[in-house]
Amino acid sequence: PTVLADERIKEGGYQRITARVSKVVFANAWWISFGDGYSGVIYPEHQRYFSRREVAAWEGQWLELEGWVYKASYKNRPQWRIKLETPYAVTKTDY
Repeated sequence: PTVLADERIKEGGYQRITARVSKVVFANAWWISFGDGYSGVIYPEHQRYFSRREVAAWEGQWLELEGWVYKASYKNRPQWRIKLETPYAVTKTDY
């Protein structure tokens, strides 16, 4: 089943998540923020599979994401992240 990021992810593992992208940041890793406590990440070894222009266009869009969800920490605050390895893990939706 698909989980809405706003409904609070309760555990890690392979999941489908629906969320609205609030911000995209291009650094060493590409960060897709879904609001407080949720982020998607495209690590450098997977960036060649994605179009930077298309990823930038995700800002403000609803996406369904499929991938490994894991707990991390950012600025000493817990955060859920979903690792995006392929464009096939991302689908635009009209939620």
